[in-house]
Amino acid sequence: CAGYAIGFRIVQQYLKTHPLASMGEMLELRPIDIFEKSGYVQLMKR
Repeated sequence: CAGYAIGFRIVQQYLKTHPLASMGEMLELRPIDIFEKSGYVQLMKR
């Protein structure tokens, strides 16, 4: 369940930083791209 929760938070953060992104656009991205563009790493460093 931890992996699901972390993935969910990464997607939430991605959508906060890319509010106009559609689900179709997200499905075309590689998971690493969503992770890197989400800004999640910076949140974890706080």
